[in-house]
Amino acid sequence: MPPGPRARPRWIPGGGARDRWHAPATSLPMGRGRGDGEAQTGRTAISRRRPGRLDGTGRHRSRTLGPCAPAACDRGPAPCSAPDPAEHRHRSPCSARCGPRALRPRPPSRPGMRAFVLACSQLRAVGLRTLGSAPGAHVTRVRTGVFERCPISCPRRDRTGESMRVLVLWTNSSNPNIGVRTLAEGTRALAERAWPGCDVRFHGTGGPGTGGNDGPMPLTIPRSILKEAVLGRKGLKPWLRGFDLIIDTRAGDSFTDIYTLKTLVRMSAAPLYAMRLGVPVVMGPQTIGPFSKRRSQIIASRTLRGSSLVLTRDEGSIDTVRDLARREPVLTTDVAFALPRPARSEVHDVLLNVSGLLWEPNPHIDHQAYRRSVREIVEGLLSRGRTITLFDHVLGTGNLDNDSYASAALNEELPEPLEIVRPESVTEVRATTASARLVIGARMHASLNALSVGTPCIPMAYSRKFAPLFDPLGWRRTVDLRTADNHARAVLEHVDADLEADVRNVLDTAEAAVEDAVQALRRIA
Repeated sequence: MPPGPRARPRWIPGGGARDRWHAPATSLPMGRGRGDGEAQTGRTAISRRRPGRLDGTGRHRSRTLGPCAPAACDRGPAPCSAPDPAEHRHRSPCSARCGPRALRPRPPSRPGMRAFVLACSQLRAVGLRTLGSAPGAHVTRVRTGVFERCPISCPRRDRTGESMRVLVLWTNSSNPNIGVRTLAEGTRALAERAWPGCDVRFHGTGGPGTGGNDGPMPLTIPRSILKEAVLGRKGLKPWLRGFDLIIDTRAGDSFTDIYTLKTLVRMSAAPLYAMRLGVPVVMGPQTIGPFSKRRSQIIASRTLRGSSLVLTRDEGSIDTVRDLARREPVLTTDVAFALPRPARSEVHDVLLNVSGLLWEPNPHIDHQAYRRSVREIVEGLLSRGRTITLFDHVLGTGNLDNDSYASAALNEELPEPLEIVRPESVTEVRATTASARLVIGARMHASLNALSVGTPCIPMAYSRKFAPLFDPLGWRRTVDLRTADNHARAVLEHVDADLEADVRNVLDTAEAAVEDAVQALRRIA
């Protein structure tokens, strides 16, 4: 057949937002652009109109594509009729946009550092922008430097009749810090109130099996997560995709850069990767911010924007979320109030928690001033005829942050040593605080555990996270160790006040805040 004018493609109506055009087998040659008009038999080329792209004649310029997507795409055109469709590279799988553009083929090479670096660059350039673009879309594998992705959006596993599977990050029930254990048990209780019978797993710092961690690998090394995302040897992706929801706790107050930018990056890598896999991530009730560095603000903004739900426990965190993510979080309270309350008793009079963190040199307050304040509080309580029991809230060995060291050091300075209680679990801690008439604590969760079981407490704050958490509940008995002139006198003034009536109002307010969090979780699942 002699060369002739190019035939106009005929329009084929079909589903989807874009028009699809088919040309006869003798009209358009295969290739990236326009051909010389010669006939080619046995091949079918597909062209799609692109609005806004005009050629010299004022017509919409057509774009010739390679073989279409696999037959699994029910909206696309027929498969390519070429003898070997694999030899033709897609410029786009099909007009229904069922997958992204494939990359240029790379020559096969022995797996090694060169292939790994190439795959990482492709993941950075393509994968991190597109992994979360559609629910279920995910990277299938990277092999010999070729970045491949599923052309069809893969649906998540059907869980009809099955219980919810929830992963809680950055806390577990075996941490030596009782406050972190309380965070784990409280988050579990919150999830079980939202979805009764759900399967809750934990992954804190450390590797698999450390402190009850679930999972195939540690999640605190961003480089290892990137390597696993590329190579997929340890099964991190299917493990994360096996959960219906991930609750990111950040250990309660670590979503900030005051503990260094490195810590923020290490704890942000896993949630961001889970978001790219299409797994819903919820920022659990926590203190958010401050972020003083530009890099920290970028990481926080991406995390907050990609989260399915953001739960905060103070007004300051709400302002931070609004500034960085332009979204409205849900104000709730600490998860300690979601735990069941033990019965009250009066076995102990005053429980005094001496913080090992503040007893030694620290970046928060003057440790010498703190030691003087503790000694003055003990003298003031004894002069009032009160009975004091030292209450250790952070346990462990070989760490000066341990409250046991501070309690032992205080007893050495007193003429008569005080009794010391060291509860080993969250249940024991709550039972111990419920057996006291008053708790004075420099550990925030020691005060929270006391208040959540109905025992009056006097928090001794060393950071900004104390007052914004207690004030919305109507509990304004916090003594700020950073600003108050005479800390001991301020504490003893609250000791002399009637605190029982205020506790009942706090419990009612906290219960309503917990219910708000439960309803918000149910709406996103």
